[in-house]
Amino acid sequence: MVERGKCLFDEKRQGGAKMGWDVIVIKLTTDTGIEGIATCMAARSGAVSESYLQETVAPVVLGRDPHDREAIFQELWVIDRHEAFFPVFLPGPVDVALWDICAKEAGLPLYKYIGAYRDSLPVYASSNFLPTIQDYVDEALYYKSKGIKGYKAHPAGPAEFDMKVHAAVREAVGDDYVLMTDPVGDYTLDEAIRVGRSWRN
Repeated sequence: MVERGKCLFDEKRQGGAKMGWDVIVIKLTTDTGIEGIATCMAARSGAVSESYLQETVAPVVLGRDPHDREAIFQELWVIDRHEAFFPVFLPGPVDVALWDICAKEAGLPLYKYIGAYRDSLPVYASSNFLPTIQDYVDEALYYKSKGIKGYKAHPAGPAEFDMKVHAAVREAVGDDYVLMTDPVGDYTLDEAIRVGRSWRN
């Protein structure tokens, strides 16, 4: 488990609870020594996520044939439906680690093992919640300078602040740079309509 020392959400979304943004590296090892590795977001509490992996998920996985990935995934789904309530982001990385084992056993990179379509993908950088407009501008310019072709802002609201973030970032990176926004569903319909009208004017 890696403690990142950063908060997942801005202050208004935290409440009184710890809202860490830790990361867990999952490594499954077969009896023949093949290792399947995946990374797992451990939002809010890495310790809680690690405990679920050890106490609830591991008994389902250990001793099983890694080729039975679908059966294992469905069993974890059923267990969670019956009030295990482990974080939604845990079964996926376990599944990835199982796929990684099988790809290595077959002597193929994972993307070839599951059925390749292309050998490269476009990427974009995604912000966290940042305190100032200039922080978004600086971050977007940093990623652009690294050759990343797009940037997604997660402005923290209110809507008027978000629109200022969008305008400032657009001006800084230029008209031909790909920009996206993800305000995480904070707007009411009335607010979205009001801001949209003022922005057009």
